[in-house]
Amino acid sequence: SEIFSSIEKMNLTVKKYVLRKESIMRKCILMLFILILLLLTFNITWAQQKQIKNPYRTSWALLIGINKYPKLPAKEQLQYAVKDVLDMKALLVSDLQFPESNVTILTDEDATLQRIKDEMGELADPEKVDEKDRVLIYFSGHAQTVKLARGGEMGYIIPYIPSEAKVDLNDTKNPSAYIKTCLGMDMLKQLSKQIPAKH
Repeated sequence: SEIFSSIEKMNLTVKKYVLRKESIMRKCILMLFILILLLLTFNITWAQQKQIKNPYRTSWALLIGINKYPKLPAKEQLQYAVKDVLDMKALLVSDLQFPESNVTILTDEDATLQRIKDEMGELADPEKVDEKDRVLIYFSGHAQTVKLARGGEMGYIIPYIPSEAKVDLNDTKNPSAYIKTCLGMDMLKQLSKQIPAKH
């Protein structure tokens, strides 16, 4: 009888072990099923996002970056402005659906006041840019705020200035050089109003 009792105990132990193993297996299968469902849901959501229609007919960008300023001292030369615009272009093209051919970059000696105005003039052409388009103008470089004669201030972005012209970043009381060689916020605002794009 002791032998039978021992055998019965062993059988019960084996059954409990088998039941425990089956329970663990069920839990593993359930967790695997939940994981597969999560992955499927993520893939469907990602695919839906990829299929969202771009609300713009097309997109345009003018990116301006200036490291070199011939008439400024060495300590006021910049290092990362050009890299900024190159990184911005990569972001616009890869993530924000800007056609690469519609992204114009002006850096250093190409980023003169006249070239900037010319390129903004291109964006104002209604035969090229539509009211359903979007336009981004991005500037990385020096800027300064100058006092106005009758009170108030005017901000200027400083383009690449030819060697014969000079702007002193430390002189914010005399607007003469800024008016001659830089792009004031008032002019920038007026130029922007001529661009027919929605945004």
